[in-house]
Amino acid sequence: MDEGAQVIKENCPWEIVEITEEDFVYRQIPVQKRIVNRNRKYPSESCFILRDFEDSLSFNLERYINVDKNYKLIGITYSNGSWLNYTSFKIIKFPVIFLRSLSKFSNINHSPVNNGQPSDVGHPNNKSHTSLYCEAFDEGVRVELSDYCLESNNECEFDVKLIREEIEALRGRGNETPFHNLWDFDN
Repeated sequence: MDEGAQVIKENCPWEIVEITEEDFVYRQIPVQKRIVNRNRKYPSESCFILRDFEDSLSFNLERYINVDKNYKLIGITYSNGSWLNYTSFKIIKFPVIFLRSLSKFSNINHSPVNNGQPSDVGHPNNKSHTSLYCEAFDEGVRVELSDYCLESNNECEFDVKLIREEIEALRGRGNETPFHNLWDFDN
């Protein structure tokens, strides 16, 4: 998602909203290749491990984004000097009420990513960014998240091939996209 992204709150152009139990958030999960002879659950607990520099797990607040925009946001993001492969992700929808029920839940905050207007190419802003905090993201919490995905069937169905041309067009516009500016998608 936007793990490791700089969240600049002092100059944030968007109101920080309260997240309620009625809200939903999206989490992008990398698609893992399956080993034919080995039965593994997907997503596995490893999809919910924090990296060394992280203190929260990233989600996107449904109030400001939908599945289509989630994939576009992935597709115009750089990682290690190249575009992320948006076709290599699945998006799962989580109810906030479930996240608040996690055994070590601490807090969930709306934390928009503001990299400036316009932000640099490959580093879009994210008005919908949300941070989940737990006392610890230990194996127990990661299993709870993975099990929810398996039991809820909340994987978002979306044919990413349908937006290939749109993503190529967005990439071609550099940082002249709503994602790189103030998230005004009406213009």
